[in-house]
Amino acid sequence: MLKYGSRGSEAVDLKRELNRLGFGLNNAPRIGLAAMFAIKKFQNENNLIADGEVDGITVKEIRSKLYAQNKAPVIAPELDNVISFPQPAEEVEAEPFKDYPRGKHFTYWDFINPDDIYTVENGIPEEYWGNIQEVIDRLDKVQDFYPENKLIIRSGFRSEEYNKAIRGASDSQHLYGKAMDIYFVNRIINTYTLARELMRGELKGLFTGYGLGSNTNLHVDIRENKAFWWYKFKSWDQWKHYQNR
Repeated sequence: MLKYGSRGSEAVDLKRELNRLGFGLNNAPRIGLAAMFAIKKFQNENNLIADGEVDGITVKEIRSKLYAQNKAPVIAPELDNVISFPQPAEEVEAEPFKDYPRGKHFTYWDFINPDDIYTVENGIPEEYWGNIQEVIDRLDKVQDFYPENKLIIRSGFRSEEYNKAIRGASDSQHLYGKAMDIYFVNRIINTYTLARELMRGELKGLFTGYGLGSNTNLHVDIRENKAFWWYKFKSWDQWKHYQNR
């Protein structure tokens, strides 16, 4: 069984297989936080128990995905040797499957920042899952509105420890799973255009809080009262002038 902290060539082989599925992991011979996060994300997206531990079922699913994409899996006897495939003769009580928040385009795992070590290790508290699901439902509508442009969540949920480390606001909506910083991966649509659509266009009303001023990402949230702030513009008149261009 491979899990967080596992070392050796089998860890490298597992990372290579995950990278062929689109994960950008390094080649270090160890399962670190980023690799554990990738494993959990893969497991959740494929309806497996997202515990970050790689057993025979997870390996079989990884390789079936590779074959489906006409990509050969890594030929790694070492990987097979450390993976325990379930034996039907012995019944083991299964861990309850958790119904993580998910939508058409986004899932619970998109809201976990790999740099937030506390959240990677412990997960997002279930008391905030309802907020995460509501944000996902609204964000799905934004992605549907821009089908040709992939929307990326740069920052989603934050643990208190991580929020303090990056000097976030003490009552940040990120702490409650109500906020995210987003951008389009191809940059064809910049964040100002997106903000204008969300605040004045057909997507108006999806969010209540907006933080604007960076061409790299836009803060949106679902706080109770409306809020707007900017980082680049020095006055409301400057923002209005930009909107009317």
